[in-house]
Amino acid sequence: MSELNMSIVGFPAVNRDLEVELYNPVTLNILKVKPYLDGTIRIPKLDPGPYEIVVKHPNVILPVLKRPIQILPVGPTTVTVMIDPSKFRNTPIAETAEANLTPVAERSAAAYESLAPLASKTPGEAIRSADWNTLTGAVRDLASNTSDLTRLVSPVGHDHPELADKIEEMSGNFATLLETMSRALAELQRQIESLRLRKDVQVIFDSPAGQNIPQDKIKLIYDKLDEIDQQITTPPKDYVKKKKNVHELIMMDINELIQTTPALQDTPAVTKVNDYVQLYKKNQATSYGAEIGYHHLLDRAAGAGALIAFKG
Repeated sequence: MSELNMSIVGFPAVNRDLEVELYNPVTLNILKVKPYLDGTIRIPKLDPGPYEIVVKHPNVILPVLKRPIQILPVGPTTVTVMIDPSKFRNTPIAETAEANLTPVAERSAAAYESLAPLASKTPGEAIRSADWNTLTGAVRDLASNTSDLTRLVSPVGHDHPELADKIEEMSGNFATLLETMSRALAELQRQIESLRLRKDVQVIFDSPAGQNIPQDKIKLIYDKLDEIDQQITTPPKDYVKKKKNVHELIMMDINELIQTTPALQDTPAVTKVNDYVQLYKKNQATSYGAEIGYHHLLDRAAGAGALIAFKG
């Protein structure tokens, strides 16, 4: 038995509310633990082999972090994971202070009142220096008010910088959500397709022609199918490459069985598996979005949705 020593770093403020799930893809067991306030976790008595770490927080809908790890057969396994603080960011829109226009209004009112006596001048009446000074003073105040309004009412640079910051944050959060959802959907599609392929292989072995196939040959092919299942959470480029290689090995094994049991050639499931393998060879996906698109192509080629794999 081995043990896991894990440290969660990056955002200590959320450590108290985190929950860590340790998933064993072999036994399908899920072990749930909570870290200490310093982000450390110690899990003893673990079987060596592949596991998946899933870190969750009650205020975040999707997992904060998912990562495959390998528990070593000898000695403790030490793992450090980094929490991205941006996954917890939800900044409220900044409150901007309202512009104080009272001084502007008061100066405008004073200019209006100062010009009132000049409005009663009659044609030919002399304009005294005091009248002229009153007029120029009012015009100057109005010009100053107009200048103040351009600064107080129309912010310099951008109309609403607080909204621009919030929209930028929301765009980043949405991009993260989209990437997470695409990865989750692609991994779900991988599991469904793996189950469908496993079901078709089982049909071959359950056919009358497959009854005489040695058990060691059957186990060899199922072991290769297990290799695909162990790559479910890997990036698209690595997963597609690994799956293509395993497909080739499976078809080589099936062709060897056909040499010793020619009746297998007439089994429809053999043709079905071969068609699927040949079609998957054309998969060049390097992103989750492209991989999901190719899954749709495989579904159309199969003539039914991938959920048919769950039917008896």
